[in-house]
This record gives sequence, structure tokens and C-alpha cells, in this order.
Amino acid sequence: GLGDESDITQRGLEVIKGCKRVVLESYTSILPGLGKERLEALYGKPVEIAYREKVEEDIEEVIEEARGENVAFLVIGDPFGATTHTD
Repeated sequence: GLGDESDITQRGLEVIKGCKRVVLESYTSILPGLGKERLEALYGKPVEIAYREKVEEDIEEVIEEARGENVAFLVIGDPFGATTHTD
């Protein structure tokens, strides 16, 4: 998972660069000291922050877009760790 902008595999970076849209989930965790600008510089495209409301109530729009386009949904942290919420 993401701890800073360099915590991504080469393959993952290639996939993100090929996506039409990049969404960064920020409900279950945060990236202290890392602004989305650094991610955007690395990925070469805008990064949309998905706060709790987006993740819980408005995610259907992202899913619908992903049915026809490549959309990256980035999650911070270790995928094998327990979920903790930041609010």
C-alpha cells in the first residue's frame, strides 16, 4: 500500500498512468505530509480524493465509469492490515 509516492511497484505505476481517472481513498487512512500534488507529479494526471461521503454514498458513479474506462482506486497502507477510520 501507499506510504509515500515511491511505495508503488513499477507495474502499478504503469497501470495508473494508463487509467483515465485516479481516485485516492482517504476515508480509512491518510498520508501524513504527502499532498496529492506529489502523487499527481509522479502519475502525470490529476488525483481525486475520495472522502467518506464519496466512498460510502457516491461510489456508484466511479463504478459506472470503470465499466467502460480504466479507473484506478488507490488505497493507502497495508492491504493485510486491519481497517481503521480517520474520522
